[in-house]
Amino acid sequence: MAFKKREDTQHSMLGNLIDPPTFVTQLRLRSNKFTSVRTNRYENTVNSKETSNLCVGQVLDTMLGLACMWILMSNGTAQWLANIGLAYGDKTAEGLKELLDWLMGAPAGLKLNSQLTHFLGKFFQYHIYLWTVYLSIIRPVLGSLLFYSSLSGVLGLTFQLALLQDILATMTVHIYCFYVYAARLYRLQIYALGSLWRLFRGKKWNVLRQRVDSAVYDVDQLFVGTLLFTVLLFILPTSALYYVVFTLLRILVLVIQGLLTRMRSILDTTPWWSVLRWLFNRQCLVDGAYLTTHTSSKSNNLVLYMHGTSPSLSTVLSSCREPTSGSPYTWATILKNLIHGHLIYPWIEMKQS
Repeated sequence: MAFKKREDTQHSMLGNLIDPPTFVTQLRLRSNKFTSVRTNRYENTVNSKETSNLCVGQVLDTMLGLACMWILMSNGTAQWLANIGLAYGDKTAEGLKELLDWLMGAPAGLKLNSQLTHFLGKFFQYHIYLWTVYLSIIRPVLGSLLFYSSLSGVLGLTFQLALLQDILATMTVHIYCFYVYAARLYRLQIYALGSLWRLFRGKKWNVLRQRVDSAVYDVDQLFVGTLLFTVLLFILPTSALYYVVFTLLRILVLVIQGLLTRMRSILDTTPWWSVLRWLFNRQCLVDGAYLTTHTSSKSNNLVLYMHGTSPSLSTVLSSCREPTSGSPYTWATILKNLIHGHLIYPWIEMKQS
């Protein structure tokens, strides 16, 4: 039983570390929608409306995808965009080299540990060199890759946006590597400083009970702990500076990825058939009713008239969209995780606080 639980935990962590490509995720999402609608299409009118929304959305998505495909395939647009992307990649590499040279000096007048900042600077510069070699390898084929990937417009614009996200992730893999290295180094120092601080107070972290318990340490342990605490505390500003810089770069990439994801989400979740009916034939949509009275002078009978009310556009959108679960992370939690050095996207937390 314990072995099965451990294996499930390893699979969960592996799933967090190795995410499928965005294109595959989009293909699986669209396939699940069509499968669900096909299974329930004869049950009630609600499923019939969902079927209409999905079909109209697919037609609109395909039309936009074909228009984008025509633009990319005409007049060498794909090669032109590839040249712009490669030029931007070269410019980014040069900018990162200048940034590392600045960090290896005295950035903003800060006095950093010269040995550590020189080591980190050379380490990251070597990865930039590997990145430039990688760019030189894909330079001859990037235009053709964009040209043939535009054929996914037959499936829809959302699939082209998903491919664009995958290409962006590939083009910025060096920034992700820099961020992971800096975050792990910073997290290791924060973790070690927290453990040594508990050592000075006569405490230790109980892994089995997941709590802080009292402990007794001898003089040698306190002496070694004091030396390690002093060294780690004085080199913390250097590693923290690298962590802050590369975290900001990583967040910038995630913002761009988030915008592309939001565009795909709008195209996927908007009930286009209901929106078209609301625009051109609003009377066929009714979300409520009200009664009016009419008194006739010839008789004493009370006549009631029922009138239907048309929903607003926001009501149509909210009633037809699928409910989405909110993110379990608040802004306070995200800020706390960043301060503690946890990896973002995916969030990978340690059991030790």
